[in-house]
Amino acid sequence: MLKQSLIFIIMAGNNAKKLAPRPAKNETRSTSVERPPVVVIMGHVDHGKTSLLDYIRKARVAAREAGGITQHVGAYVVRHQSSDAGNQMSDVREMKEITFIDTPGHEAFSKIRERGAKLADIAVLVIAAEEGLKPQTREALKLIQDSKMPFVIALNKIDLPNANQDRVKQQLAELEVYVEDWGGKIPCLGISAKTGQGINELLEMILLMAEMEELKASPEAEPKGVIIESSLEPQEGVTATAIILDGKISLGQTIYTETAEAKIKSLENFLGERVKSLSFSSPAVITGWDKQPLVGETFSTQPSDSVQNKPEAPVPQEISADAITPASTENSGMVNSPAGGEKTFSLVLKADVAGSLEALEAIVNQLFVETEIKPIIQEKSAGPINLANLKIAESTGSVVISFRSKMNLDVKNYAKDRKIKIFESGIIYELQEKLKKLLVETQKPDEEKISGQLEILEIFSEKDKKNHQVVGGRLFEGRVKKNQRFSFKKTDGQVFDGKVLSIKKGKQAMESAEAVNEIGLQIETSGAVEKGDNFEFREK
Repeated sequence: MLKQSLIFIIMAGNNAKKLAPRPAKNETRSTSVERPPVVVIMGHVDHGKTSLLDYIRKARVAAREAGGITQHVGAYVVRHQSSDAGNQMSDVREMKEITFIDTPGHEAFSKIRERGAKLADIAVLVIAAEEGLKPQTREALKLIQDSKMPFVIALNKIDLPNANQDRVKQQLAELEVYVEDWGGKIPCLGISAKTGQGINELLEMILLMAEMEELKASPEAEPKGVIIESSLEPQEGVTATAIILDGKISLGQTIYTETAEAKIKSLENFLGERVKSLSFSSPAVITGWDKQPLVGETFSTQPSDSVQNKPEAPVPQEISADAITPASTENSGMVNSPAGGEKTFSLVLKADVAGSLEALEAIVNQLFVETEIKPIIQEKSAGPINLANLKIAESTGSVVISFRSKMNLDVKNYAKDRKIKIFESGIIYELQEKLKKLLVETQKPDEEKISGQLEILEIFSEKDKKNHQVVGGRLFEGRVKKNQRFSFKKTDGQVFDGKVLSIKKGKQAMESAEAVNEIGLQIETSGAVEKGDNFEFREK
């Protein structure tokens, strides 16, 4: 049985550098050897990408993913016993490796899918045979075509009774994508990630396509690769995951990106095992970084000018709790600008790794597009939620939005004691729904509560042209204040609003009065006030 595992990879990078080109074909160095292909799995959410890879590596990874969907990109290696095309009579089959990258299908992770497409040699586009092309399917197809890399289509779930492979092929033809059995050149295989039907044939096709691409690399070449994830781990510091494109990296070696450098303190392979070195086409988890490298940056053993000349990073200063002035007793995120100006919503964004953070920020910005509220992101960072994050939230009146970030007990207690709101989830679409609900609630007018009730006992003057009137009544519950709003309901069901202009008890003017009391009121209302009417005074 094959031993396979998963390394989860994601990192932010609005400023990430351009991805390095895939390893060159027809490598001319004498030390060049055939290298395993790097294959990206793409497609619409829930069409079975992770289940397919789960079957390939014989491990229940899909069951461990929150909600059964991929929340991160997975990078790992499988070994497949390929058929010996040169000797049909031989029972000997060569074991060959394939490096897989699994990309999330949710729309929020579009940038991650784009990076995966640029990094890989071959793409597998997974389409559910019973559903056909969906929005993320079309987006993935365009990314694959733009990258000009070879790809194979895997029509999944063909074991279902409503599967219709011909309908999917027709949809592809409408996009001028013609599969082989429809007279085109694109390989298309029916598979079932549930039963395993067609999966061996899919692996054979991947290896055949890799052979035609003549993928080469050299173990003696200068090591280079691409960062595909980075995160901040409490015990290990900055950790980055990379795909090695050429050469070999080893413990103690120093590597550089455009923005960071690492003297490699530890190396892990895709199984999570500590190793001394790793070579081309391998996923590698690297610790020893001075700061988080950006996703999409290339690394090598040669420092770039930006790394050589970069200023020394300042030592982070811990924020003193005494220096914090809370924005409110309970942070709500909403800030009303003075004089009826623009409304803003203050946020602190946290995610476990930076790629998730990138997707989270994209969701936040998209959700606010349809509102009249401007999002203000006070801080965004990858890693566990810490006290410094909460102190920023507290001082700015921000709401914390967290995707898969952990919290220790001290941090939880700090947030609870200071009533800092934290919205969190381990599933991206679930968090998206929570954010939508939060925004809807935010935009609702503040609910008014009844602060007092008064029964009208006397009408002292009729309404004037300004709808002003003087009435007398018995305040039998709560209190009433000058300039307060009120409402009253007539016997026919009509409800009228009004405003208290002044309050008197006898001849003495008052700013407010409390029950039980008989008082006079000058009011402003369009309704016809009569004896026996009941005023309900309201306040937000």
